[in-house]
Amino acid sequence: MNYQVLWKTLQTDIPRLQLQIAKVLKQESKKARSTQTKKNAIREKKSGQAALRVHALT
Repeated sequence: MNYQVLWKTLQTDIPRLQLQIAKVLKQESKKARSTQTKKNAIREKKSGQAALRVHALT
């Protein structure tokens, strides 16, 4: 999805589209944050497991 095009369209004076575009941008932003949070949780879990393995070896 081309967010720059959506953003520029949002800046134009088309009130009907502004609401729809704002809604899509908000949903996509929420989805991106959720995906990043999941990736961070997986990364933290993996690093925690690695730390436990190192601790078990010492």
